[in-house]
Amino acid sequence: MMRFKRSSQRIGLPDFDGAELLKLLEEFVRVESRWIPDIQGCSLYLRPFHFSMENTLGIKSPSKSKLMIVGSPVGPCLLYTS
Repeated sequence: MMRFKRSSQRIGLPDFDGAELLKLLEEFVRVESRWIPDIQGCSLYLRPFHFSMENTLGIKSPSKSKLMIVGSPVGPCLLYTS
């Protein structure tokens, strides 16, 4: 969460409450638990993202933004070597 907050701050996005986002993530996983695969090597992938909601294109810190999370079940990652 700290890394996500630092990344957002580094590109000038408004700050957010990391503890509150963690609570929301926990609730999201609880509500959507049917999407968590019950197979070894599989998991629920969670990807937060944060972006500006300004109506202009330019170089300035936005006054508003959106922070969203995408969740998707994923299978095992297979690495192939030659």
